[in-house]
Amino acid sequence: PLQDGCNTVSFSVTTKLQGVATCFANIYVWNYDDKVVISDIDGTITRSDTLGHLFPALLGKDWTHSGVAALYSSLIQNGYKLLYLSSPAIGQSNITREFLKGVEQGGQTLPDGPVLLSPDRLVASFRREVILRRPEEFKIACLRDIADLWRDDAMLAAAAAAAAAQGGGMSNAEAGDDSTTRYCPFYAGFGNRSTDALTYRTVGVPVSRIFTINPQGSIKVEFSNVQTSTYVELNDICDQVFPAVQGG
Repeated sequence: PLQDGCNTVSFSVTTKLQGVATCFANIYVWNYDDKVVISDIDGTITRSDTLGHLFPALLGKDWTHSGVAALYSSLIQNGYKLLYLSSPAIGQSNITREFLKGVEQGGQTLPDGPVLLSPDRLVASFRREVILRRPEEFKIACLRDIADLWRDDAMLAAAAAAAAAQGGGMSNAEAGDDSTTRYCPFYAGFGNRSTDALTYRTVGVPVSRIFTINPQGSIKVEFSNVQTSTYVELNDICDQVFPAVQGG
C-alpha cells in the first residue's frame, strides 16, 4: 500500500532488441487538508530562465536566488507541501529533478516535492512558451487537475471545516477567480512572470500570497505591488506569512 509522502514506483518494458527498459516515477500521498505552495522553477528558483540550468552543468556556478532553499525548507517545517511546476517538456524531467536535488545553499537543500512538467513534446512546449508566449495554458490546466483531487464531497466538507478553523483554504471566488467556488488546496505561489501570477490567481491562490521575483532577487506581492524584498528577508518573517499549520 502507498505510504504518506513520496512513494517510488517503476514501470518496465521488455523487448527482444533492447532487453528490459525501466522508468521510475513518484506518487505522493497527501492529506485532504494539506496546504500546497506552488513554485515555478526557471527564473524563480534560478536567476535566469535558461542560465540557471546551464551554469551548474557547464561552469559549475550556482545561478540560484539566494535564500530560496532556506525559505522553502521553512515552509516544510511549518507544515506546508511544496509543488514544483514548470512548462518545459516532460523529456527534461530527469534533468530538472537532478538540478533541484543538486541545489545547496549554506548546507540547505531544496525540499522534495512533485515536479510537474508539460506532457507535450519538446517542439510543442517550446512553441507555446517561447513563440506564442502562453505558458499559462499548460500551467492552469495542470493545476486545475491537481485541485480536482480535492473535489470529493465528503473530502470537501472536511477540508472546508479544517480551513475555516485555521483561517485558510479560500475559495476561487474569494481569491479573485469567478469560477466554481470550491475548497482550494493552494495556499501560495511563487513565480517570476506575470503569466505565473495569472495562473495562480486563476486556480484560486489568494492574491495576497502570489509572489513574483525578478532577476535581481527582489520579490513583490504581484497584485498589490507590496515589496517583500528577498527570499532571505521573507524567510525572516516566514512564521507570520506562513504560520505553522496544525499537524505541521
